[in-house]
Amino acid sequence: MAQRCEVCKIDLTDDYSYQGHLTVKPANTEDQNKLSYEEFKEIFEGETTFDSQLIAFLNAIQHGGVIEGGYGFVCSSLYDMFRTRFHGCEVHKYGSTVTGLSFKKSDLDVYVNIGLPIHENEENAHPCDWTPKKVFRMAKSLLFKRKNTFTDIVLIPNAKTPIIKCRHAPTNILCDISFKNSLGVRNSDLIKFYLSLDTRLKPLVIILKFWGQLFGIAGTGKISNYALTMLIIFFLQQPERAIIPTVAELQSTVEPEFVQGWQVNYNKNFKNQPIDTTTTIPDLLYGFFDFYARFDFNSQSQVVCPLDGKAHPKTYFTKVEELPMSMLRYKEYVRVTSNPVLLSTDKPMCIQDPIELNHNVTSGICSRAVDWFQQQCITSREVCEKARESDNKTLFSMLFTNQTIVEKKQKMKMSMRLLIRSEKFLKTVLPPDSVLQPDIINRGQFTIANWFEAVLRITKDTFERVLKLDVKLGTLDREAKQQKCEIETDVHSNDNTRIILECSGFYKLWYGRGKKKPVFDPTLSILDKEAGISDLMVQELEILPAPSIPIINFICIFEKQLKPVSVLLEFKNNKSVRNTFGEFSTFIASKLPQIVDKTLLHMLQFEKVDSNRTKHSHETSFTTCNQKELESRQQD
Repeated sequence: MAQRCEVCKIDLTDDYSYQGHLTVKPANTEDQNKLSYEEFKEIFEGETTFDSQLIAFLNAIQHGGVIEGGYGFVCSSLYDMFRTRFHGCEVHKYGSTVTGLSFKKSDLDVYVNIGLPIHENEENAHPCDWTPKKVFRMAKSLLFKRKNTFTDIVLIPNAKTPIIKCRHAPTNILCDISFKNSLGVRNSDLIKFYLSLDTRLKPLVIILKFWGQLFGIAGTGKISNYALTMLIIFFLQQPERAIIPTVAELQSTVEPEFVQGWQVNYNKNFKNQPIDTTTTIPDLLYGFFDFYARFDFNSQSQVVCPLDGKAHPKTYFTKVEELPMSMLRYKEYVRVTSNPVLLSTDKPMCIQDPIELNHNVTSGICSRAVDWFQQQCITSREVCEKARESDNKTLFSMLFTNQTIVEKKQKMKMSMRLLIRSEKFLKTVLPPDSVLQPDIINRGQFTIANWFEAVLRITKDTFERVLKLDVKLGTLDREAKQQKCEIETDVHSNDNTRIILECSGFYKLWYGRGKKKPVFDPTLSILDKEAGISDLMVQELEILPAPSIPIINFICIFEKQLKPVSVLLEFKNNKSVRNTFGEFSTFIASKLPQIVDKTLLHMLQFEKVDSNRTKHSHETSFTTCNQKELESRQQD
C-alpha cells in the first residue's frame, strides 16, 4: 500500500513510472514536425536572386505573431496549473522560441521553477522534501487532471535533463517541460544576444538548422540543434574572420553572477567590431562546410570550446593544470569540488558548453553520426562551389531539394566517396617491438604511417579475397613508372598521399552472402570469414559459364588525410556492366568500414599484428624496385 505525505498530499512509493519512459497516448511527433523542401519549392523556383529567395524562405519557415501568442497562452496555462500546488512557481521559455530560431512546427521548451528547493538525493531527503520523483509525480497528476487542455503526455525522467512531453490541445503546440534546466534559459539568452551582434548570423543558423534536419544530421541521437548552433558560433569566432567575440570576452568585463557554480552573466552592452564585415551568407556557408569537413573530431584530438574560441586537446581536460587561464572556472570547479563531474572527452565529438563547462553537449552521438556530418559537409562544400557559377541563384535548390538527393544517388552509380577514420585503432597496428626500435625518430608519424599501411592492405585484401577482384596498383601522376615504383616499395610514405587501385572482376559476390552461414573457427578475423564465404560462392558459380569480359571495373583512389587521421576512398566507375557499379558501391559503403574496424580490433585482441602482416603475403606484397634509390631518397 502506498505511503502518503499529508503535507504534500502525494503518494511516496508510486515509482512504477520511473523505470523508463512512461508513454500515455504515444505521440510519434518527431517526423510529423519535420519540414520538407516541397513546402518551400515555389520560393526557390519563383524568386530570381539568392537574396530574394532568402527573404522569402525565412518568412515562410518561421512562424508569425499568431504562433508567438500561442506560446504565451501555453505558458499561461502551465503557470495557472502549477501554481495550484507550487505557489511561488515561475514558468520560463527557453530554446529556439526564445532565440528566434524556431520553425513553424517547433516544440515549445519550458523550464518550471517550482519556487522550492529540489533535493537531488532521493535517499537522504525528508518525506516532505521535494525530490525530482515527487515533482514528476505531482506534475503528472496535475496534467492528467486537465485532459481537455493537455494530451499526449510522455514522461522521460531518466534523461540528463528529465522532461515531460505533452500537447497543449487548444493551440496544438507540443511542449517539453523540465524542472532543472535553469542553465538552458541562460544558454538561450546567450544565443539570442549573439544573433543580435551581426545580421548574417540568424539567417546562417536557420539555413544550417534546416539543412541538418533534411539530411538527418540533427535530431534525437544525433547533433542537437543547440550543438549545431555552438558549432556555428565556434566557426564564426575563429581569428581569420572574428565575426563574433568569444564568451570569455563577453564575461571578462562584468562582475560574475553564478548559477549552479557557473558564471551565467555577460556584458550585454558589448560593442561588436567584427574583422570580417563583407563576407556574404553563401561564402559563410561554404566556409562552415569547409571548416568542419577538415576539422579533427578524432577521439584522440580536440574539444570545441566556444568559451574561448579555441580547440583544446582532450588530454588537457584530464590534466587540468595544462588548461589555459580562459578555463579558470573549470579548473576551480575541479579543484574545490569533491568528486567533480569532469567533461566527458571520450566521445567521437566533444563540444564544451560555454556556461556549464563540464557538459559535453554532444556526449550522446556515435562516431557514425560524426562521419555522416563530415561527409555531408564535404558534399555541401562542393554544392556551394558549383552554385557560385550561377551567382548562387541555385544554391538553395542544390543544397536542399529532393532532386539533389536523387541526383546524388544517380551519381553514386558513377562515383562514390567513403571516409574511414582512425579513431581508437590508430595504435593497433604498431609492431610489438616498435617501442624498442631506437631508429624511429618521429613516433607520431611512424604510428600514422603504419595505420595507413594497414588500412591499405585490408582494403586490397577485401577486394582480392572477398570480392575476388583483380587489383593492380596505378598512379595519378605523369611519371607513371617512377611513381608506381615508389608506391610499391613504400606504400606508407608521406610523399604518396594518393594511391590508385585498378580493380576488375567477373562475379557479383555481394549478392546472397547472408544466406551463406558456414561454421568458422571463432578466432578467425572477419576478413578470413568473409573470404571463406566468397570461396564457397565461387565454387557454386564455377559450374556456370564464365563471363567473357569483367562485369565490374573501377578505380579506387586511396587518399591519406592527416586532419583528422583518416582515409578518403574515392571509387570511380570504369566500364562496369549496366548497374553493377551502383550495386557494388552500396555494398562496399557499408561493408568495408565494418571489415576495417573489426579486422583492426581482431589484431588488437589476438595480437596478430605480425602474422597479419605476413599472412597472404603473396597476395598483398608490394614488389621492391630500385632499393638503393629509395634508401637514398629517404635519407634526403
